[in-house]
Amino acid sequence: MRMGWDQAAVAAGVDTAAVLRYVASGEAERELRSHLYRTGRLRIDRSPTLFINNRPYQGRVERQSLLRALCARFQAKGMPSACAALPECGSDADCVKPGFLGACQDAGTPSARCVYRKDASVGLTVVYDAGSLFSREEEALTLLRTMFPGAEVERAEASTERGRALIAAHDIRLLPAYLFDARVADAFNFERTSKMFRRSGADYLFDGERAGSPVRVGRPLRAGALDLFLSPTSPRACAVAREVLDMLDRMTKRPDVSFHYMVRYEEGADAPGGRFDLEESARQAVVRALYPDRYIDYFKARCAEAGSSYWEEGARRLGIDPARVREAAQGGLGMKLIAEEAALVKGLELKGDIAFVFNNREVVTLSGREQFRQALERLMGAGP
Repeated sequence: MRMGWDQAAVAAGVDTAAVLRYVASGEAERELRSHLYRTGRLRIDRSPTLFINNRPYQGRVERQSLLRALCARFQAKGMPSACAALPECGSDADCVKPGFLGACQDAGTPSARCVYRKDASVGLTVVYDAGSLFSREEEALTLLRTMFPGAEVERAEASTERGRALIAAHDIRLLPAYLFDARVADAFNFERTSKMFRRSGADYLFDGERAGSPVRVGRPLRAGALDLFLSPTSPRACAVAREVLDMLDRMTKRPDVSFHYMVRYEEGADAPGGRFDLEESARQAVVRALYPDRYIDYFKARCAEAGSSYWEEGARRLGIDPARVREAAQGGLGMKLIAEEAALVKGLELKGDIAFVFNNREVVTLSGREQFRQALERLMGAGP
């Protein structure tokens, strides 16, 4: 049987009354908010995430690897006794040296040690968008330098003559883009990672989706725009959308918000939730077109009952004519609107049941209310 928090606290010798007083004072909430702010500033999206001396720890999260990472931060004279008998490595992941490939020799024994050798030197050009709000270039470069320690990095801004030439020559669709020269094929890790690349002439373009590149090339900037794409029958997507609307209602300076639908059009129209999802998307798109002043209220009402097929009565309560909506959704207007939505989804290369597009060109994955709040602040120029 699981213990409640208070029972666990008592068992650990913690004063539960003091905890309750701390929570009631508001200090706990302030402390939590400061943690959330730092999480957003450092762009942490996984748990656990560790920093040692203000640098992200990239190794394995297990006792000996962590101890080695900590011991490496001490000077020889101040080395704790716990570090003295520690083998130099436990696996290849412990052997990291800039510009070198590391391997753990005799792993699992007291005499284990790191052996390093030079990897092939390769040219890596990062084509980036200086106006990007959500670039994860630093994280991607950390990963790529681990894979290819001989990488020699240079950068080209997308709007410069060189940046535009690279985008055109290599059909770059996502930014930042990571373009390796032909020498990468000689690198030690290339063979096992080759599926992450697309050959482009003599060069190799790293998969932008794997790198988390948010900017869609060629889309015009609409500063302060937020487009939310969702499956209207997905309870999860609707719950997120309702939180977004609630947050927007409390903002004094709001982005230009538009709602769209996760539909696709290949041989025929389709949606994540099948035919029912497609029909609901068509109805909501028609309401948006015919009753723009009542659309948000209708959207909220439908999201509150995501998955329900009983939409007519709710429409009537809002002064929306169900017969008119049904006829339009099943006719030419509905087909036209669905085709437009599908073109947007395809052009932005969206997946899943919900996606956020900022400034009409950055597709961002957000995993919680606080992350979204920080993203909104960044969009409106109030955040880091």
